[in-house]
Amino acid sequence: MSNRGKKTLNVSEQRCRFYEDEFPKVDELCLVRFDSVDNTGCYYVSLLEYDMKQGMILQSEISRRRVRSVSKIARVGQVHVASVLRVDSQHGFIDLSKKNVEESEVHMAEERYANAKLVHTVMAQLAAITEIPLLELNEHITWPLYRKYKHGYNAFMQILETGPEIVDEWKKEGVEDLDFELLEKVFDTLYEHITRRLAPSPKKVKAVLNVTCFCPRGVELIRDALRAAEAVDCGDIALTVRLDVAPEYVIETTSSNVREAKLAITKAIEAAKSVIVSGNGTCIVTHEPNVLDEAAEEKK
Repeated sequence: MSNRGKKTLNVSEQRCRFYEDEFPKVDELCLVRFDSVDNTGCYYVSLLEYDMKQGMILQSEISRRRVRSVSKIARVGQVHVASVLRVDSQHGFIDLSKKNVEESEVHMAEERYANAKLVHTVMAQLAAITEIPLLELNEHITWPLYRKYKHGYNAFMQILETGPEIVDEWKKEGVEDLDFELLEKVFDTLYEHITRRLAPSPKKVKAVLNVTCFCPRGVELIRDALRAAEAVDCGDIALTVRLDVAPEYVIETTSSNVREAKLAITKAIEAAKSVIVSGNGTCIVTHEPNVLDEAAEEKK
């Protein structure tokens, strides 16, 4: 490993390509920024994912359609998705095409770039804090995880879901080229930044029950059933039970962990059923626990 520098670098100073390969592969889709155009209509571009390596797009590769002014399609300063035509890694030449990119491929390429940029940003922040060169972190942590999970973003999501225990799992699996000594040294800081960046926003999850009981103590039993549902121990998830339109009642919660929220509501439903059934009442789930469609609710 390289020597640690004494100077703390800013995130903006931590330059490095996003991926392990120094150059893109032929037919790979890349996001490029149009930097300049010469008098022949040839565009010079920078590849955003490859540490701003320079590429070239001929005017004939801009559009399949005949256009009077190519500048209306591709202007200097704009970012577009382009397909790699040729790569000469020895001389650093990269030829690309904009016209070869299908409309359906644009979103896919943009999503891949956005996820890779997020991974890059987190690792650059980690490098600045730990004073470990970004390239070193990428070589010993990021890129081995890219190989295992197809994308670093997928690895980050796995870290977010599993927590620190994931390191032990990787040790058992023997992830190739992953530097566990370095990973354990920086993991707490890495986990903090991943959690901050990737933690899902809270979602409202709800279920709707039809609760009836016609015995002499029916009203009291319904009340007890709903209290039992609300009193269920669900850890950090707090449940709310409310009347919607009699005889329908709503059990809902807001949580960033949708899976756990659904399990908690299911547990509450079972608690309500056990009480109401004791008085020969019924508890029918008319809407299973699910994420609330906020747009649909607003239209009501």
